[in-house]
Amino acid sequence: MSTSKKTTCINNEFLKTKMFRRKKESRLNHYGSFVLGPLISGQGITVGNAIRRTLLSNIPGIAITSVQIVGAEHEYSTLPGVRESVLEILSNLKQIIFTTTLDFTTSKVGFIHAIGPGSVFAQDLQLPSFVEPVDGNQYIATLESDGEIHIKFTLEQDEGYRTQSLPVYKIPVELPIDAVFMPIRQVNYKIQTEKIYSSYQEYIYVEIWTNGSISPHQALQESSSKLQNLFEQLRTVPVPENKLLGQWSYAIRRDLVHNYPL
Repeated sequence: MSTSKKTTCINNEFLKTKMFRRKKESRLNHYGSFVLGPLISGQGITVGNAIRRTLLSNIPGIAITSVQIVGAEHEYSTLPGVRESVLEILSNLKQIIFTTTLDFTTSKVGFIHAIGPGSVFAQDLQLPSFVEPVDGNQYIATLESDGEIHIKFTLEQDEGYRTQSLPVYKIPVELPIDAVFMPIRQVNYKIQTEKIYSSYQEYIYVEIWTNGSISPHQALQESSSKLQNLFEQLRTVPVPENKLLGQWSYAIRRDLVHNYPL
């Protein structure tokens, strides 16, 4: 068990983030629990909900978004000497979790070339030097003695979930995959209130499960940075001139009078 703290000044108090439990359940399932506080009464649900939504929606991940398989005319095809159908291969490729040492905004290309007999795993993928599978033992397909497979696939880094369009019918056919970029599997939080003299303080207990491409501690740090950057932009919103503000207020009052006559 390890402990880490992050301190931020809020309302003349010190907000501390403390990890009090960490567990690597498997290569593809990491768990971490944290306590954040103290916060003044009423702030817990605001901060907790913002962190949870940011973790689930705005942390980027890597996924395969399209595949070209030599000999496959459509996703329901079968390949000679390959035990799995093309649809099963696409499903297995979709489940592979990737991690990277370098963020990228343009799509990258990877390859698979295997000759049977034998099985193909994630560790057999030919990837850019800065990308690797979290679990090299994730299964893809099994080839018989006469089996051979050539696959070209596209990797992208993005946020959330993306539903793909129809296949692009060229030679070979480009088969799209519904991409799950989200590295966060689950987030729970609860608020605990403590009475300090005549006032109340709140603490947020956060539980985070990830797919192994990012640690729960890194995910919490990244979500906090994204929220900080968002609110920092709000601090720079220009204040309208008094003349424009007066026109806006007057227009609102006329609207109220029009809709709700005295």
